[in-house]
Amino acid sequence: MTAFTFHGNGREFFKIWIVNTVLIIVTLGIYYPWAKVRTRRYFYGNTALDGRRFEYHATGKQLFKGYLIAMGLLIVYLVVQQVAPILSGLLLVLFFAALPWIIWRSLIFNFRLTSFSNVRFGF
Repeated sequence: MTAFTFHGNGREFFKIWIVNTVLIIVTLGIYYPWAKVRTRRYFYGNTALDGRRFEYHATGKQLFKGYLIAMGLLIVYLVVQQVAPILSGLLLVLFFAALPWIIWRSLIFNFRLTSFSNVRFGF
């Protein structure tokens, strides 16, 4: 039977977490995508299946592009909410209609940048 094992520990992760938290605060959230990459690399790299570990290949720059798009859309929504509240309701409905597609694209992105035994996932 195949078994997942985790080789990390709380002390190692705490160091990553505290540095990430401080840098996110100091940079007013700009460091968040890089923190997410560091966290995922730690967890993926310390997770093994039958002794072989997973890897996460994304970069902070790749996640930052999506982060900028999300922040831009949030700013547009907040401005529209102040100027035309009814239109903001329509934008919210459009967002929830697009949410399954957004989640699907996010899964594809993460699978393509994850590997196991040097084989990348994808669908």
